[in-house]
Amino acid sequence: MVFTIINKNMERKFNPDAAANEWPPRPPRTTKDVVSLFLDAHDEQKALAEEGDTQLDANFLRDIAVVVLLAGNSSSAYFRSPCPALNTLANHGHIPRDGKNLTPAILGDGIMKVYNFDKKLLDVIFLALPSKFTLADLGDPNFIDHDASLVHDDSFFQVEPFKVNKTLVAELLSSAEDIEGHSGQVLTKNTVARFRHRREIECARDNPEFSMRALASFVANGEASFVLQGMGDYTSATISVEHTRSFLVDERIPTDFRPSKTPITIASVLLTIAELQIRAWLS
Repeated sequence: MVFTIINKNMERKFNPDAAANEWPPRPPRTTKDVVSLFLDAHDEQKALAEEGDTQLDANFLRDIAVVVLLAGNSSSAYFRSPCPALNTLANHGHIPRDGKNLTPAILGDGIMKVYNFDKKLLDVIFLALPSKFTLADLGDPNFIDHDASLVHDDSFFQVEPFKVNKTLVAELLSSAEDIEGHSGQVLTKNTVARFRHRREIECARDNPEFSMRALASFVANGEASFVLQGMGDYTSATISVEHTRSFLVDERIPTDFRPSKTPITIASVLLTIAELQIRAWLS
């Protein structure tokens, strides 16, 4: 019953065809917001509350508690992954907004449209994908989720894989630097490589089950290369602080974002991965 009410209310309040600022659905931020959201779906109880009747029905109070618990879990209605780039596609409707009923073809079309990946690169990346899946399925440990992520906690600490650690984001952004030809601070291959190296050291120290095998290291550096090439400026392999925050925290496409005119190929990704690893070893 509670899920039915929540989903019906969400569909009304966060219609995919509504204004952009109403999407994606964001959890209520205060107790007042939570109660207001739930009261909208309970006219009878709303009338009692507005009349100052504090003797609210016990079942109603129980349901509010359930909403509070669900408010921080967007996967209850909208599935999300550990990859902000894919979540961003869902938030903008380039793939199903609820993150469900995905296929390699559906996901590939969204990635090529927004990030200009070469199809041969996608064919390689998608080798391990099932024929049908959700964004949440990608959060299984050691699939695309891995230890020492740039902005996510290790699975050992039992934090949902799609939740961004804002402290890590702040630390990553603080490593940005001024370079010639850019109006503001940017992340570069050097800054990202150093931060990746630091994350591996910290996670190996703090996580008793830390694992960073060759495949996980390859995936981790591949993701880092995508931040620079796919979300950032392909030619210089840099990304501004503002664009980094928009993609990694807000999971929104910046209004002034333009994808690379050159398709991102297997060769360019492998070269960037190698550069990041070498720079990390030298840091």
